[in-house]
Amino acid sequence: GTFFGSDDNSFSLAPAPALDKQDAAQQQRLIVSDLLYVLRCIPGQYISVNVQEDRCVYI
Repeated sequence: GTFFGSDDNSFSLAPAPALDKQDAAQQQRLIVSDLLYVLRCIPGQYISVNVQEDRCVYI
């Protein structure tokens, strides 16, 4: 998942689960998708984005 804090204008990626080497490229695409998706979420709060479930969770 991706965590984005617009309050300090920074983001960090949560640790990803262990992957097979053939899955590494797809994981990179998922990370990019997370970063693009978070931009569609309402800014101003810390949120956890789950692209697979197509939702933003405000935490």
